[in-house]
Amino acid sequence: MSEHYVDELESIVGSEFYEQSGVFEQSIVVPLRFMQYLAGVRISGIPRADRGFLFRRTDIENIRLYVDHARLLPTTLESVKRLYPPRAVGLEGLEPEQIVSFHQQVLTHTKAWTNLEHAVKVACDSMNQLAGDIPERFLQLVEDIDGIAEGQSADLQRNEGDLQLVALTDQQRSALEGIRLNRVHEQPDIRGFFNTTIFTQCRAFNNTLVNVLMPKVAALLEAYSHVNNLPVSASFETDLRAIDEQLNTRVTDYERLITETAPGMMPRFSLDASSGVFSRQAGIVRGEIHRLVVERGRLVFAHLPQDALGTILYVSQQRFFELRGRFMAAAVTCREMEQAWDPLKWYVLGVNEYLKQVSHLSDLTQLKINLVRLMKTWLRVKSLTEQVYNSFTTILERDDWTAG
Repeated sequence: MSEHYVDELESIVGSEFYEQSGVFEQSIVVPLRFMQYLAGVRISGIPRADRGFLFRRTDIENIRLYVDHARLLPTTLESVKRLYPPRAVGLEGLEPEQIVSFHQQVLTHTKAWTNLEHAVKVACDSMNQLAGDIPERFLQLVEDIDGIAEGQSADLQRNEGDLQLVALTDQQRSALEGIRLNRVHEQPDIRGFFNTTIFTQCRAFNNTLVNVLMPKVAALLEAYSHVNNLPVSASFETDLRAIDEQLNTRVTDYERLITETAPGMMPRFSLDASSGVFSRQAGIVRGEIHRLVVERGRLVFAHLPQDALGTILYVSQQRFFELRGRFMAAAVTCREMEQAWDPLKWYVLGVNEYLKQVSHLSDLTQLKINLVRLMKTWLRVKSLTEQVYNSFTTILERDDWTAG
């Protein structure tokens, strides 16, 4: 499939279909466009090298750096006391009990990632499976319609080929009702992989990071700064504060860009990526955040204290900064994907109602034409979900790392 192609989808989008068209046209365009962004086959989508599922490759890498760091943190009072340089002993706000409590909070936080990673992996598996099942379901429905329409050639000749004049027989209507109940009544389980707990877990993980752990380590480092004669220069602290101020501003900008919406409403997936996670501006700000985090890391690791206590605190803070914005982006992507695939659910519900009212061959033929169009689109969606699935599982199945 060409990376950037112009076809029926482009003409529909160009006609402002999103606000004006019915559920059928949306079920053709919206899921495919979302997957094009997610798979990185559109210029404004996720870069191919960074492709993942709700979390990108760089997200997973930074999360695992954090988890690996947390696993090495001492959590007993005796082991923590051995970290202290002599001048740090007895400082208010830097008691060993405070460090033990902080390390335990960090470990508890990383264990939440183990559960979240599993939930996201299951969601990605389910998405890939569903994307493959949908075209097969449509194909079966088309074949069923062909079977019902057989034997109408004589009626068509009598009515000079006018499908609108060929009424369905009672036997055909009975067969259609069977199809409706067996093929259509049970709609695709789209919510099967839009697990609402993923959204909740992402938000909870981010809230703990921002509102609990980052203030805690900042307070500990403030107390640590009163230790005399340690090789932490004033210029280092000044430079670090300057970067941190820039990072906090850009992370705030990023989260505002990806969640910006009407008051009381959830962000909506934007077909042209004019807003949301895939917007050009959000991508620019995300890149700036990455640049600042890398710059911060170089500064921190070039000026680490010689004692173990200071080293652990500064590295912990760096790992926290590396995660900023990533979980909020995953939560928003989860919600936007639910919105993007939702038109399919509503179209299937519409087909269910439509089959109750079909009375002529023309109605059945038009339904078949629509289903064939939709099937072709979902074959593309299937191809893209396979690409995303393969990329994401490759990241998760790295040989030298286990979730624990």
